[in-house]
Amino acid sequence: RRDNKGRLWLSYPRPRTGRLVLAFTLDIDVLETGHYYRHSPEIVQVEGTDVPWLFASGCSGLVRCAVPLIGEGEAPGTYTVRLSFSEPLYDRPGKRIFDVKIQDKVVLQNFDICKEAGGRNKAVVTKFQGIKVNDNLRSELVPRVSDPSEAQAPLLNGLEVRRTGPLR
Repeated sequence: RRDNKGRLWLSYPRPRTGRLVLAFTLDIDVLETGHYYRHSPEIVQVEGTDVPWLFASGCSGLVRCAVPLIGEGEAPGTYTVRLSFSEPLYDRPGKRIFDVKIQDKVVLQNFDICKEAGGRNKAVVTKFQGIKVNDNLRSELVPRVSDPSEAQAPLLNGLEVRRTGPLR
């Protein structure tokens, strides 16, 4: 689906039926209690965004995602990475807290979606620039508790990656 700026957003997991023009595979790990979800953006109203449909679906329990960006024989590059979040369950902060790593570096510590967004069903987007990638973009969502319940599990709604230049 394209947003109003013309950016193409792809759902994951990709549909198994039909002929996909842009088929791809991500290397991911999801907690045992984790799952993909999709809500109707007409029913679940997400505030603070012009693309509410992006925040109406996501993966709860996602702990690792590797996105192949650099093919064999291609030069490494630098990227801007945006992570999109919206808390679907809680009205108050303090329940779902996790760290975020990109390329093995902690970029967000004790991240609480509800606190950062200002409540339930409100969009928050984090942006990281100058991310160096030699092959795969590696993201990790690290729960702050050792055995998180479904309600404590890290959650991600969207991942946007834009190449900003060659790696020098």
